[in-house]
Amino acid sequence: MPARHLYFIMTNTWNRLALLIFAVLSLLVAGELRAGVVVGGTRFIFPADRESISILLTNTSQESWLINSKINRPTRWAG
Repeated sequence: MPARHLYFIMTNTWNRLALLIFAVLSLLVAGELRAGVVVGGTRFIFPADRESISILLTNTSQESWLINSKINRPTRWAG
């Protein structure tokens, strides 16, 4: 067997092993993730004639959470 072919087989094996380890670790970490606060949307746009809108925030856990909000200036487009 040529050395070049053997190198390809070993590299492919290590790549598969690394991918398997990454997948298993990702699944272990994903079990610890949880949403403490659920927001009733991702973007909130309201008419110019209104000064405010109501947004639904739901705390799905027994813990207290700090919410940070950001309001963009109307003359500047963030996107």
